[in-house]
Amino acid sequence: ERFSEFLQDSKTSAIRHSMNRLINNAFSYFSTKPSTQIIQGHHDKIKNLIHDPTTDLLISVDTSNTLIFWNTKLHKPENTLKINGLTSLAAVAHDHKLVTAAHTTLSMWDLAYNQQIWRIPKAHSDCINHVQLSTDGQTIYTFSHQDCRINSWDVETGKFGRTVAMVDGIIDVAKVMGSELFAVLCQWGRCVRVINAETGSTEREIILCEHGDGVNLKKNKTGGDPIDPDEESSRIPKKQKSGISLS
Repeated sequence: ERFSEFLQDSKTSAIRHSMNRLINNAFSYFSTKPSTQIIQGHHDKIKNLIHDPTTDLLISVDTSNTLIFWNTKLHKPENTLKINGLTSLAAVAHDHKLVTAAHTTLSMWDLAYNQQIWRIPKAHSDCINHVQLSTDGQTIYTFSHQDCRINSWDVETGKFGRTVAMVDGIIDVAKVMGSELFAVLCQWGRCVRVINAETGSTEREIILCEHGDGVNLKKNKTGGDPIDPDEESSRIPKKQKSGISLS
């Protein structure tokens, strides 16, 4: 009887109400949370993934250069594509197309029909290492480590635009979101140059100087901290300090 009276107490009722609500919320969360699902499709190791948020399409690439296009809502593959010698690819956000680079060849694919729209067999004199798209999706930029060129191409026709810039020893490329700026790790990893793809000019150059077990970033050519020329010349050969910018 005392226990029943205790349960009827207003404060205890409020606590029971809060506890019930907490339990119901937890149950609702775990009952609606999607479970992890393993989907098999590749026979070789996956080396790259591209997600197109406009179509919710996921593209996976394995070491045999087989591309599988996944429907992320149905959790199943929609199509496959095999490209020999694939070195780089970039999804085109609109109208379900894909740009690929295989050694020196640049191609545009229609994913809806699994057909090649256009093909440029000699886009660079050597291997194309990176492919990027402009913000408006109308221009393709290709980067080659060996011939040191950044070239531009028309998305619809594949027509060559121009050589945007020449940069020594391109290692990696990252696009600055919402702009036509590219951060290029170059000079065989010794330097990062921020290049404006519209003008071909270098907006900023950062020399990577090793000090002990860390990496010290020092600004150059932008009014930043000056670099000791004696120290720099001992680390980076003078002939590799900068590339050539073409407008």
